[in-house]
Amino acid sequence: MIVKIKKFLISIIFITPLCSVFADDLEEMKEQFKVLMNENKRIQQDNQALNEQLNKQKKLIDQLLDKFEELEIKSEENEISQDVTTSAEGILAEEFLPNLSIKGFSDINFIAELEDIPGVNDQFFVGQFDLFITSPIADNISILSELIFEFDEMNETVIDLERFNIKYNFSEKLNLRAGRMHTPLGYYNETFHHGTWFQTAATRPSIHQFEDDGGILPVHTVGLEIFGVLPFDTFGLKYNLSIGNGRGKKVSEIQNVIDSNSHKSVSLLLSAIPENTPEFRIGANIHLDKIPADDAATAIAARKSSIDELIVGGHIIYAGDPLELLFEISYIQHDDQLSARKYETTGLYFQAAYAFEKIKPYYRFDFIDFNNSDPFFLTANIDIAKHTIGTRWDIYSWNALKLEYSYADRDDTDNTQTITIQSTFTF
Repeated sequence: MIVKIKKFLISIIFITPLCSVFADDLEEMKEQFKVLMNENKRIQQDNQALNEQLNKQKKLIDQLLDKFEELEIKSEENEISQDVTTSAEGILAEEFLPNLSIKGFSDINFIAELEDIPGVNDQFFVGQFDLFITSPIADNISILSELIFEFDEMNETVIDLERFNIKYNFSEKLNLRAGRMHTPLGYYNETFHHGTWFQTAATRPSIHQFEDDGGILPVHTVGLEIFGVLPFDTFGLKYNLSIGNGRGKKVSEIQNVIDSNSHKSVSLLLSAIPENTPEFRIGANIHLDKIPADDAATAIAARKSSIDELIVGGHIIYAGDPLELLFEISYIQHDDQLSARKYETTGLYFQAAYAFEKIKPYYRFDFIDFNNSDPFFLTANIDIAKHTIGTRWDIYSWNALKLEYSYADRDDTDNTQTITIQSTFTF
């Protein structure tokens, strides 16, 4: 029994410290477990934040991928656009695209007669409404047209295609023009066309009036023309050579489509222009034609046959700034084939002007001496000597006001004194 008690006491002595040790280890394990639990909780929280960060980064990556795809598509479109542009440039290099340009010219007028002339009244009137249309269709080819809207003596609207031609520009020395054009009959008709804006005075010289305004020269021609400037040491020689349908049966007739005979008109204009004074030129012109017979019932006997026409002219021009001096003369000879008679008509004009900045006073003298028996000019053969003084005021670069007085001495009819006010403009 004593032995058992000793064993029990010994076990207590040894086990009690062990239990204490085990208790301490347990507490330490508990603390470690708590630490592990806290660490796990922290890790879980960190994982949640990491997941949120990863989700944000994923969204950002998706956005970047979408942007990249968009930029890639745009890049492909740009490449396609560049290819199209390159192709278009290639097409443009091979084929010149037309470039239409339209400019307008017109004028508003008031005319007052100072003499009491039966049937002639003071009046306002609208001048020609001129649409000047050009278009290059190749590097050296261009189209030109001048479409006119105007009113006739019956106050009816009339549309005239005054000029329409195609031009081939081979060089400064050689150009070719085909269509309806102004006949090279001298300086004025070659330089001034249907827009009154360009000319100094309100009206054209009497000898260069248009056919439907009572003019006596074949101002328009339908045909071909070669022209250019040939350079020499001290001057340039400007030349115009044309061949066309020629005159019609009446003075006002222009043979646009049908020529009344097989004979063609031929015109040659030469002008010498000094190299050091391009404002000055001197030259001459010649025109040959066969005017067809007029077989109408109303035609006079002398017009039952054709008429050979010869026109010879000359000009001396100084078109400078501020000084302007213009002189031209034309001699017209008609050889009637039936009567074998020759008829001579002479016309000329002289114009002088001097510009004082925007104000430009001018004077012009017009003269026409008809052969009163000329069968082709029977409806227009009234001799005239006309003096005109006036002033042009360039109000703007696109609008000018002209005021002029003219006195006309006409054979076999009343003399006239006329006041003309014109506002001419371009647009």
